[in-house]
Amino acid sequence: MDSLHYGNLLLYFHYAWDKDISMVQILQHLCSMNILVVDDNELILYSLTRMISHYRADVAVASNAYDAIIKINSNHYDICFLELQLPDASGLEVIKMIKESSPDTRTIIMTSPPINDDSKKLIEKWEYQVITKPFDLAEIKNVLNSAVVQG
Repeated sequence: MDSLHYGNLLLYFHYAWDKDISMVQILQHLCSMNILVVDDNELILYSLTRMISHYRADVAVASNAYDAIIKINSNHYDICFLELQLPDASGLEVIKMIKESSPDTRTIIMTSPPINDDSKKLIEKWEYQVITKPFDLAEIKNVLNSAVVQG
């Protein structure tokens, strides 16, 4: 495992050398990422925004499906952290919109168990990564590192 100090953040890279990606390239990519966090829980929005901003990535937030869809239609996001259970619509509707308007956006689903059958089928079909709540912020860091390395 390789690590690198970047400001006050210690980044760990498990796969960097397997993919012939230098740490400088990883940091450059992290700094240029646009990330959308969609959740109706203000504490999760705050925590993820604060943690992701340490990577120097641009972070946008939406607390409902309506705002998320507006943001997705008006901006490109490299990653979307998406809660499936939103107050105004199902996260499945947001996933469909992402697939249509921004197919290159990597969607990471955040949800509390249990996951209903329709959601399970969609997750399996599109091979989405799922983070179950409650989660540790270290999981988010691992997801971000993995996203950079996998492209």
